[in-house]
Amino acid sequence: MTPEGGVRGGGSDVGFSVQGHAGRAAKGSDVVCAAISAIAQTAVAAITRVAGVSQDVTQREGVLETSVHVAGLGPEALRDLQVIVRTMMIGLDEVRRLHPESITIDFDCEV
Repeated sequence: MTPEGGVRGGGSDVGFSVQGHAGRAAKGSDVVCAAISAIAQTAVAAITRVAGVSQDVTQREGVLETSVHVAGLGPEALRDLQVIVRTMMIGLDEVRRLHPESITIDFDCEV
């Protein structure tokens, strides 16, 4: 699985995507995939429910992507967004530490 994140669209959009399969077990039984998916889905839910920020979410087989238009967000919403994304990255890094052969993290730019 490859979680990716960064600033897109000339700095006005922030987003991340999680895609692929960790390959530790059969589809539907892979605990690494389940952990990564749970972390990413929690971050998506928190962006809306905690930060109160709308986002464009795409979810299909093996892919979860989100993009947030940050222009015009207040300082509190931006801070919440930073905390959520950083917390997600900590969780993903812990999974990578335990299963380095199963996850690649490519983070383009600090949020």
